[in-house]
Amino acid sequence: MAVAPGGSLSSPLLVGREPESRKLAGALAALLDGHPRVVVISGEAGIGKTRLIDDCLRRAGPSLRVLRGECLALGSAIPYLPFAELLRDLVRQVPPPMLAGILGPARAELAWLLPDLAAPTGSRAGGEASAAGGGDDLDRLRLYEAFLRVAERVAAEHPTVFVLEDVQWIDSASLELLSFLAHGLRQRNQATVIVSVRPDDLEGRDAVLTLLADLGRDSSADRIE
Repeated sequence: MAVAPGGSLSSPLLVGREPESRKLAGALAALLDGHPRVVVISGEAGIGKTRLIDDCLRRAGPSLRVLRGECLALGSAIPYLPFAELLRDLVRQVPPPMLAGILGPARAELAWLLPDLAAPTGSRAGGEASAAGGGDDLDRLRLYEAFLRVAERVAAEHPTVFVLEDVQWIDSASLELLSFLAHGLRQRNQATVIVSVRPDDLEGRDAVLTLLADLGRDSSADRIE
């Protein structure tokens, strides 16, 4: 048994969450069987949402690739922040030659989210990257399609779980991209998406509530309270 910060004892085992753990583990097992899910995990702050996710992913082991992003209360006005984190996680995990193949022509668009992906200065791809960040509807659609194409290639290369935590703080741009991504992956039967949320912090966030309701209505969705 480990000692947690502050001197309290922390068990390495997840205690008192057996039904929730079985449900999430079942969703991960379904992905390995070719049946990806959307999982919405809701609960108040500190109740163990992240611990539940971590424990089930640890049990799944290297059979799954996990890409994670987190919405921050202080960063709620920063567009696409959790998706930049997902891309950063991808860059950390995938060797450069393989990464180049996964990104493909989407690299120029996604460099607006993560500048580390930009092509060398002066190249054609590097010049195109700035256009993706515009407010035009067509620019946003190009960015969303680019992210979806990369997500599909990631999932085709290895069974993949996309985890977005604390979506009660998600910015409006990321909310749109999350909706687009979840719908696109669901239509193509690729990858599992896990989102966590604090329902107590959703007052006035009608768009987030609408998205969570939409995600939960699908037959391939699981909701864990």
